[in-house]
Amino acid sequence: MSFRVLIALVLALGLTTPAMAQDAPDADQRALAQRLIDLSTGSSLEKMIEQQADLAMAAMGDLPTAEAAWVRTNMPRMMRGMVDTMLADMVGAYAEIFSEAELEAQIAFYETPLGPSIANKALQLGVRQQAILGEVLQRYMTEFALKYCAEFDCSGAAAAKTRTR
Repeated sequence: MSFRVLIALVLALGLTTPAMAQDAPDADQRALAQRLIDLSTGSSLEKMIEQQADLAMAAMGDLPTAEAAWVRTNMPRMMRGMVDTMLADMVGAYAEIFSEAELEAQIAFYETPLGPSIANKALQLGVRQQAILGEVLQRYMTEFALKYCAEFDCSGAAAAKTRTR
């Protein structure tokens, strides 16, 4: 599955109207959506989850031995469960957004010799896009807040917010 699709769905959530949606997907369309997700996540998804878990564990610093062992045992399994849940939830989104013909065309592509390679690279690209999106959103929100506070007095709001905590 391409994380680009996930990001686009999240960003477009507020822009989608019921009239834009296709008819409710039937069981065949949902099965095609599941097949597409299975093919497009590629065989490297498990490796990517392990790498992300390793990075997360490394970022935790020096944990006591018992805690580090618990994290190494549980984090990859829990991350895999999170990804499995997300992918299962995406079946409906794929089935609603793509027509049967579009699902079949994508499946046919991912079943070619080039398909798995592109699926793997799409996952890598999705991770990079997520990092870029996070950085861009941070810069945007910082710029927005600075401009807002230049126009309006934010000192009272910040003080009031601090007092309510």
